[in-house]
Amino acid sequence: MGGGIMGGGLGGFAKSPMETAIRKMIVESVKFIAAQTPQSFYHFGPDGQPIGGNRPAKAKASKPGTNVAKSTKPPIEELEKEEMEVTGSPKDQMGTPKGRKTIQSIKSDVDPTLVAHLNEVKRRGSVLTVVVTLTLTGNKKEAEYFAISPGQSRVMDYDTAEEYELVKLDGFTSGRLKSGDVKTFQATFKAPKEAKTVSITFSGLGTFDDVETK
Repeated sequence: MGGGIMGGGLGGFAKSPMETAIRKMIVESVKFIAAQTPQSFYHFGPDGQPIGGNRPAKAKASKPGTNVAKSTKPPIEELEKEEMEVTGSPKDQMGTPKGRKTIQSIKSDVDPTLVAHLNEVKRRGSVLTVVVTLTLTGNKKEAEYFAISPGQSRVMDYDTAEEYELVKLDGFTSGRLKSGDVKTFQATFKAPKEAKTVSITFSGLGTFDDVETK
């Protein structure tokens, strides 16, 4: 993907946690294919020059005790470098960028060891976009099952007490988080008009209070 614009049907996932997941999937797929492809299938070496007159190189049997011929597969380092360019920050094993800004953290209503970190709250025209990261604390190997109920999730304007419904929910919104996992989801609500401070409730997870909107 090279950090470029996502085209076609994938354009709808641009600048979302799903885009990060798709890019991670592509990188891991390339790694797998490169690892499974026989060396004789390669037409070009690492230097870009044709192998054997631009024909598949014949596999040579190695004698016992000798080293295997140098691999012509794409170096993994290049794939990881490309992955860094996409996100602009180091990534953990789950494909979620580390070092996200945390606005507020709360313990889950269903399990106090399941912690929700509010990473981003942005007003975009008539909608409010919210990004949340989930982690597990303590010594538990797995958190209790949770599931966000979209119909009961909402944003409330403190000044008017008016509530705004959830429009869209993407990412890890139900399941059991395991120790070491980092999961992310993004929610889109109807935007409170001129609200400065709101509460954001994800039914089945918890409520972020006194959140400033931008």
